Amino acid sequence: MIVECSRCHTKYRFEGGKDRGRGVWLRCTRCRHVFLYREPEAEEAVKPEAPAAAFPGESGAGFPGEEVPSVTPEQLPAEAASDEEREAVQPLPGEEAPAEKTTSAGKKVLLFLFFLVIVAGVFSLLQPDRAKSLYERAVSSIRRVLPGSQEKAVFFTAVEERFVNSPSAGNLMVIRGMAVNNAAESLPPIRVRARILDPQGKTMREEVSLGGNILTDEELATLSLDELKAILSTPGGRDYPNTLVPREGTVPFMILVPDPPANAVEYTIDTVPGP
Repeated sequence: MIVECSRCHTKYRFEGGKDRGRGVWLRCTRCRHVFLYREPEAEEAVKPEAPAAAFPGESGAGFPGEEVPSVTPEQLPAEAASDEEREAVQPLPGEEAPAEKTTSAGKKVLLFLFFLVIVAGVFSLLQPDRAKSLYERAVSSIRRVLPGSQEKAVFFTAVEERFVNSPSAGNLMVIRGMAVNNAAESLPPIRVRARILDPQGKTMREEVSLGGNILTDEELATLSLDELKAILSTPGGRDYPNTLVPREGTVPFMILVPDPPANAVEYTIDTVPGP
């Protein structure tokens, strides 16, 4: 039979008790409301002069055939409850589960997410370059699996620039970073290009070098500009391999811009095909 809570109207499937005439006391598993239920046939048999059933805990109220202390249903001791009250009833299919379990699970998820945010923040403070690299690689991986994504074959991370005044090569803008193979297959040697832009976004200067070649501070200070460019054009990479770059493989790169224009406002990095 179908039983409905008189307070929150949750419906339950319930098998009738042994004494249909007296009815059974049930407690709603959602709102904890205690109510008296009689089967329709038993309701017709109840004498008109019988007093209306009161809730356990109210004055003169109690389960049939026993005295119950004047307490609320939430405070009702287990020994004061009848066998009928303790009978298990479950919500019908489609009815919502008790809110307590859902709320508890939601709190656990929020606490776990909060913990991850704290850990990521601390890691970013202690290792900013590695955190940035991991973030960019994670975003790239997510974009690659999304439908319709148009991710570039190579992306760059940990890009930085500095200026060096070399007695032999003059004033140099030194750009270095890490190229990452974001394609689904291995790539040929990576060639990186830097473009220096004016305030209108037009290219004022561009320089290209092969990945895998990194100049030392001593080389920057002592070698001529031609010698430095020759090192940066070493095929296959002098310091790091740059032959067949595997998927998600990384190749360090360095680009020199001699005598950078004074009115330059920014620069861009991209790849260019080999000769």
